Amino acid sequence: MSRRRWAVVAVVLLILAGAVAYAMDPTHSQLALFPPPGARPPPVPVEGVPSGQRGPAVLAFAGDAMLGRRVARRLERNPRLDLWARLAPALEGVDLFASNLECSITERGARWPDKLYAFRSKPGLAARSLGGIPVPDGAGRFASLANNHALDFGPEGLEDTVTILDELGWLHAGAGANAIEAHRPAVHTTASGLRVGLLSASDHCSCDSPSDWMAGAEQPGLWHVDMSFGRWGHLLEAVAALDAQVDLVVLSMHWGPNYLDEDPPRWMRRLARALVEAGADVVVGHSAHHVLPVEVIDGKHVFYGLGDLMHDYAVREQYDSDLGMVARVSVDAEGGQTLELVPLRIEGTKLRLIEPDDPDHAAVLRRANWPPGLGR
Repeated sequence: MSRRRWAVVAVVLLILAGAVAYAMDPTHSQLALFPPPGARPPPVPVEGVPSGQRGPAVLAFAGDAMLGRRVARRLERNPRLDLWARLAPALEGVDLFASNLECSITERGARWPDKLYAFRSKPGLAARSLGGIPVPDGAGRFASLANNHALDFGPEGLEDTVTILDELGWLHAGAGANAIEAHRPAVHTTASGLRVGLLSASDHCSCDSPSDWMAGAEQPGLWHVDMSFGRWGHLLEAVAALDAQVDLVVLSMHWGPNYLDEDPPRWMRRLARALVEAGADVVVGHSAHHVLPVEVIDGKHVFYGLGDLMHDYAVREQYDSDLGMVARVSVDAEGGQTLELVPLRIEGTKLRLIEPDDPDHAAVLRRANWPPGLGR
């Protein structure tokens, strides 16, 4: 082989090595090189047609809720404990409440091999707690399941989680017994007849092989999308399809690494704009475990990171990781959106709303860059 051909081969190998290194870097999406058969089904249709309304509605979004470890032990010690008692003012008058469920609800299944952090809560404890979320009668309750803890205790743990949510009347999306279930939108119809559709996807699993956690034709798992690689086509098609079937489209995105330093990276902003252009009315980000900026794109709200709703994690001072927020998006009859942010603080395993005269209230708004231009 000539020197020139050897040089070409060497360049190709270097490019491949760089691509592999990029894919293995936890600050980027985890590339699923060998997805299971059926991992990308066509958009899953839902029953019904749009009402033709654009509003009004009030939608409330919160961050990651982890009900395992010390949170679970506290619930077990005190059967009367209400984790959410102080949350009621933030949920007053809402038509839909949505959060990311960051644990399995199960007593079955084996811990995923070599997984450093695996969270679960006993079904009875979690059911009692989730059932106490203070939403108005008739309001929808939604749990995003596309995240890096959906299979912490294997397919059995995921199956039990879905069963408990179904029994409680919680909507859910993003993970299931197969790809059809994982990609299936959830739909809530408000008292006024407005149809809200919700989808959920994740770009990482905190596991050795994303293919093991990616739902397939006969494989339980989550909806995995290689987000920072720009491989969004399937996700955008699903958004556009859902937009034709409902009045409002909400995307729950478990994107980027924990404790994200760059907020948000360029690929995340590009994806957010693509989602809005495809038909998303609200994009809700999770995974960072701290508050990230809010952006308005073509009149639609994008939350790159809401922080956490409940956890027992050690506080990381540089990120103010004990602070979070509930985002209340009000949609008027013409489809226009207005936003109210309700800052909150997790003290140990206690949740408190932050009063406006507390310095942490301003800290949350600065991190959210809200109102726009406030800065961090």
